[in-house]
Amino acid sequence: FSSSTITKEEFLTEAQHFPHTTPLQIDILFAITNQLHQNIAGKEVKNEYIEFNDFDTISAKEHLLPYRLRSEIIDEHYKI
Repeated sequence: FSSSTITKEEFLTEAQHFPHTTPLQIDILFAITNQLHQNIAGKEVKNEYIEFNDFDTISAKEHLLPYRLRSEIIDEHYKI
C-alpha cells in the first residue's frame, strides 16, 4: 500500500487470504481503533479507516486493556 491508511473494505479483502481472520475480529479491531481515536480527540470519532501506526499503538498497550473494557467495547459496538 502506498498510503498509511487502509479502509475496512480493503482490510476485509486482504484478510480473505488468512482463513483464521473473521469479519467479527476485523469489526472489533475497528471498534478498538475508533475508541483509541476518541480518547485522543476527546470526542466521538467514527473512522472508516485504520492508520497503520494504530496497530503499533494497540500492540504496545494491549496488555493494559482490562477484559471488562474490551467487553464494553464489543458490547457497545454490537449493541449487545
